[in-house]
Amino acid sequence: MSSPHATTIGDHVIDLLNRLRAGTVPENLLHLLQEMVNNRGDGAVSLPEKMKRICTNTACIEEAFELVKNNTPAADGARKPLANSMPLCSIARDIGTHLHSTGGFHVDAGMAMPIISKYLVARDNAIIGMSIVFTSTMCINSYGSDHNSDIAAHIISSLLIDEASPKHLNRAKVFDSRFCFVGVYNGPHKQFGNMTVIVYAQTVSANPTSPARAPAPVRTSVHAGKGASSPKPEDLHTITKITENAEKTAYNMELCPLSKEEFGGAELVKKGSYVILRHGGNEQTWRLPFPLTSLSSVTAQCVEVEGADKPMLSLKVGKELTDVPGGKLIEVVSENVVVPTNPSVPPKVRPQIKLKTSTAESIEASLGVCSSDVHVNVKLVRTEVARSNVLFEFQFQEATASGAMKTLKGNQTVRLPFVCSKEDIVVALEDGSLNVRIQAPKPAPFDPSEDEQPINRA
Repeated sequence: MSSPHATTIGDHVIDLLNRLRAGTVPENLLHLLQEMVNNRGDGAVSLPEKMKRICTNTACIEEAFELVKNNTPAADGARKPLANSMPLCSIARDIGTHLHSTGGFHVDAGMAMPIISKYLVARDNAIIGMSIVFTSTMCINSYGSDHNSDIAAHIISSLLIDEASPKHLNRAKVFDSRFCFVGVYNGPHKQFGNMTVIVYAQTVSANPTSPARAPAPVRTSVHAGKGASSPKPEDLHTITKITENAEKTAYNMELCPLSKEEFGGAELVKKGSYVILRHGGNEQTWRLPFPLTSLSSVTAQCVEVEGADKPMLSLKVGKELTDVPGGKLIEVVSENVVVPTNPSVPPKVRPQIKLKTSTAESIEASLGVCSSDVHVNVKLVRTEVARSNVLFEFQFQEATASGAMKTLKGNQTVRLPFVCSKEDIVVALEDGSLNVRIQAPKPAPFDPSEDEQPINRA
């Protein structure tokens, strides 16, 4: 009874955005808009039952439907896919949390800029966009986490219809070729039920300090390898653009533009959880988003980027090979936790893990609705170098048609957007439910005493 957990609503929102930007036609989005068009009449359009709201502008719906139906790649090929950015996810989360707590629905510069400056350095603030979509709780609850792609289609349809904006600014942001990064937060709103915050940016360099300060030029310094001083905050960056290669065997992590001549004379080393580039007496430092357990599968390369003046210095990171199907067991978090029977549920209701909240930094999951006691083992599994999963194995009793009881076993996996350890997972039996809280680990501080390891070149 294996039931892998679906990707989050935010993942599906980004997927639909990128499919639209690539010129493809998402079938579930097209079907939804077609249903809206078919339901129009007398100046008002009743959306499907799960949306529970009314669109008053039928022309906007028809425009959105035609836009999706006739979507084609941009003539200049300028619509780049949006890379998922953890700093932008953090901005979206903080804005969403603020709106939920206040019951507000409008974001002004006075509220947004301190949050943006908390996570981005000043040079990234020039081209940034934001859209907020409110969706009824009925829509979210009716579909459930197994149909997050349909919920995402509702969210994207609101962006494309964009009835509240005469100039359709939210629709324009979907196709804006200047944007290269995106962060999405989906969560509750105490007045409207559910809310999705989408933040777009042209460039992203994570800010290690708060509030942000303007970055200084890369400084010239003397380096002594082991024992060298720590980098200044303005020289420290987080790798935020990570893409998977076509063969799905490796990740490419972009660092910065660098000519092949500069690359030939540069030194690139790994120092703990950081990568350091030195050339011409200058130094730049990046914090790795996940641990590189072995440098044998890591190579540095200069990749040509269409339309760019210089190639992009990138790290190619081979995925970790695993020795068991489905991943390598790292740690057992808890064993044989007994979740008691819920007397209010009918017979033959089986256990199921459900997500409660999910962000780029933390995830909460819950198991509790079942018609018999459930014995649960929680395990931490690593499937590749960039991802950990939490595996739930459970055993329970179920009545057969004859009335006899049989023992069943099952498992379910929650995929994490980060690599974590046992210490980052808290399992607690609360109010008859097994609640699991998973926190992204805090970045390791820079340690000047770490040995430097040279990174191979392609």
